[in-house]
Amino acid sequence: MRFCSVNRDRLARRGGFSLIEVTIAMAIFFVCIFALLSLTTLSLNTARRLEFVGSITAMDAAIGRLLDLLDEYKITDNTIVIFFSDNGGGGAADNAPLRGRKGQMFEGGIRVPCIVRWPGKIPAGTTSDEFLTSLEIFPMLCAATGALPPKGVKLDGFDMLPVLQGKKKSSRQEMFWQRRLDKGARVGHWKWVESSRGNGLFDLRTDLSEKRDLSKEKPEVLKMMKARFANWKKEMKAAAPRGPFRDY
Repeated sequence: MRFCSVNRDRLARRGGFSLIEVTIAMAIFFVCIFALLSLTTLSLNTARRLEFVGSITAMDAAIGRLLDLLDEYKITDNTIVIFFSDNGGGGAADNAPLRGRKGQMFEGGIRVPCIVRWPGKIPAGTTSDEFLTSLEIFPMLCAATGALPPKGVKLDGFDMLPVLQGKKKSSRQEMFWQRRLDKGARVGHWKWVESSRGNGLFDLRTDLSEKRDLSKEKPEVLKMMKARFANWKKEMKAAAPRGPFRDY
């Protein structure tokens, strides 16, 4: 009891807390707040990750049921199954070692997996690193089924079946992207990005993660990439209307 009485007397004589005590108290307070926010963020990230993993698991099960039905109806050998993504992973997805994610011009936003199954036509268990895009799917399906494309329509893609069969190399040499003010171009192994998320010129042969900007080292290549992109823009404008996504 005497100990408590002495402390009160000291506080009364000092008229309150010292600057050091207030500083320490504030520091402890902010540390506690930061820890609480960190735990909240961790909980949210964990929840998003669990939701993402759950979605992948559900999708995998649904695809399995679909493939089982093809076997049940005995049409597996006469059915082309194509599985691919329309963009790179977003949300809780991990696109490593690729840079970027959904909605961005870097490889993490535009390089996607694609699995094609056609028993007896496409060798099982093979992989291809050829330069292909989703624009090649429609021409391939037309060629595989014997369907004729609409008259007067110029297709941007080509039949990629011989490429998947390992019979020939891809004829695609370039591809361009634009989303609002973000721009991207690929010509051969060169990749150019100009966006709110970063800029640069990259050699995808040795830098798939797009970490080393070669703009200053290869100004002639950068100039060529920008010129190709500008030419593509002119072609797109001349081919208008391009549908509901023209100004997206």
